[in-house]
Amino acid sequence: MRKIIIGLIVAIFLSSCSSSLVSIKEIKTSSLKDFNSAQFIQGMKGAENMYLVPNSSAVYVTDLSGTIYLLDENDDGRMRIKKSLKIGKSAMGIVQGKDGYLYVNVSEYDMDGWLEYGGEVYRVDTELKSYVKITDKFKGINGLSIDDNGNLYFAIGDLNFSSPHGAIYKMTYNEKLKQYSKPKLFLDKLGSANGMFYSKTHNSIFFTGTFSKVSMVNLQTKKVTEVFGKTKTVEGFDDLCMDSNGRIWAADSADEVLKMYNPQNQKLIRFHIKELGFASSCRTRFKGEEEFIYITERQIDKLNDGRGLIILSISELLNN
Repeated sequence: MRKIIIGLIVAIFLSSCSSSLVSIKEIKTSSLKDFNSAQFIQGMKGAENMYLVPNSSAVYVTDLSGTIYLLDENDDGRMRIKKSLKIGKSAMGIVQGKDGYLYVNVSEYDMDGWLEYGGEVYRVDTELKSYVKITDKFKGINGLSIDDNGNLYFAIGDLNFSSPHGAIYKMTYNEKLKQYSKPKLFLDKLGSANGMFYSKTHNSIFFTGTFSKVSMVNLQTKKVTEVFGKTKTVEGFDDLCMDSNGRIWAADSADEVLKMYNPQNQKLIRFHIKELGFASSCRTRFKGEEEFIYITERQIDKLNDGRGLIILSISELLNN
């Protein structure tokens, strides 16, 4: 049923991508303690990206200290950090490859060095015991995604506000050898490409330009279409995701908000969640019949010092 709902809005979605927004709404929510569904798991040093394990309650989170965390539920249903592995000095995008390993964008440098010298893609075992570097360095390596055939894609961006440059690279999965190829340029001249996710329904990668917009690229035609753009001079677009109703959620670290764009009515809502710091990434998952949104965030005053993962019921957030 969920796939049918998404499929029904594809035509509407594509026809509305280039249009201006009908309305923008600002919502200031209650404190997290007033949400029945809320969980706030702290203890990460600048939570950055995440991967939600399918058919599980487990979550892998990366942070700006170069650490990967495995979180899972205790018997009481509350999420806790179960184990961690430090690889470098900053860790970004993370997904699970077709071979069962985790793939993570990691830099041996801090944030300044990550932009100047770059980072690499690492292959990491799911028990967080071992890892190996599998690519050369790419400056500003960031978001990471995987398509329906198991191919990996990662974004690079220089975070230059006035004249940003970014690109997407592809690592093809070899079914016979059970391994990934070296990265090859997939698409160039994308502005400061940042977060990304794959939509099977659209056969597209959705990605953000850090200071500008959300776009999608069709993996067959390589056609790039703008989904929605910024509505003021300074606005942030970090990582993003899509819920079961086809709504696009995007983390906005510039305003410390979580944005939701509905392509069916072209409305944008900015959620000012009281305890939310710098929002970095978001993902959605069902628990039973209820859909939840997961948000990684970090302290406003120190990018790599503290905070973690917020989990909220989407319906409770929308009805707050």
